[in-house]
Amino acid sequence: MSALNLDSLLEESARRYPDREAVVSGPTRLTYRQVDAAANQVANLLTERGITPGDKVALMGVRPPHRP
Repeated sequence: MSALNLDSLLEESARRYPDREAVVSGPTRLTYRQVDAAANQVANLLTERGITPGDKVALMGVRPPHRP
């Protein structure tokens, strides 16, 4: 069995099922294509800022109003 990571699973799902819903949170619905595009934007931004594989990065998000 080969080792899989979230990145490779997401890319494969975006390739095979680009228009299927990947994320549903309240009224927000994102396809695998949209999630893959957003992940690539974040990866490119981190690379531009000098972040390399293995570096630790903190993430922060906003809690949606429908999630107490």
